[in-house]
Amino acid sequence: MHAIAIATVAIALCQASPTDLARHLARGYQLLDRGQTAEAERELRAAVAADPKSVDARILLGMADYHLNHDSEAAQNLQAALELEPASLQAHYVLGLLSLRRQDLDSAEKHLSRAYAADPRRADILQPLTQVLLARREAAALV
Repeated sequence: MHAIAIATVAIALCQASPTDLARHLARGYQLLDRGQTAEAERELRAAVAADPKSVDARILLGMADYHLNHDSEAAQNLQAALELEPASLQAHYVLGLLSLRRQDLDSAEKHLSRAYAADPRRADILQPLTQVLLARREAAALV
């Protein structure tokens, strides 16, 4: 009887997890969109707890952490997203922004270039990439 109860709970958890994940992701995204970043971060942490392998949850949590200036946490979540989906445009983009803020121009150029190559129509990627290239040119002129 005990084994059946455990199996029933395990099945219920597996079935509830996608619903929990979707609910947390939707709520976290809404909160981010409204600028309620701290609340979004809490909701998105719950999404990652519901499914640590969710690329979307990792990216959105990384974005929330980025906006809260939690750079280490942002980097960890965005790197985790890239481990799961190496071609993720959004993970590369936000990691590029984070690297630019940290003045790591090599990493910023790498990630922003990958994001731009994935979708050259995105002007929001071109602006920080141009900023990186100009900063590198200025740095080279000082040498």
